[in-house]
Amino acid sequence: MKKEIYLIKETGEETYKQFSQRILTLSKNLSANENVEMIKTVFTAEPPPKASVIPFKKGKIAAISIYPTKNGIADLMINESGLAGGYSVEAAIPVAYEKNWENAFNTPGVCLLTLFR
Repeated sequence: MKKEIYLIKETGEETYKQFSQRILTLSKNLSANENVEMIKTVFTAEPPPKASVIPFKKGKIAAISIYPTKNGIADLMINESGLAGGYSVEAAIPVAYEKNWENAFNTPGVCLLTLFR
């Protein structure tokens, strides 16, 4: 399944609440586009733990995965504040599952970790 992933960083001195709201508004607007079949959004909603084995960065970031109905929708994202990059990828779903929660709510359970270099 082809999808596009866009990484969005914080701009200026956004609070976690402001950043969350900006990303959720962007995702909502993107999902209303006729060229978007499905969208999944993951973002920094709170500060990382002060002590951790994983060396978390302090900056806020979001990954917006878009499943387009047409080839590419980069023009929808090109002028987005904080755009750090866009990637066209082939998605592989390692475990099939049945969705049993409402849209706009967090996916329960353990999620797949994707690393970008």
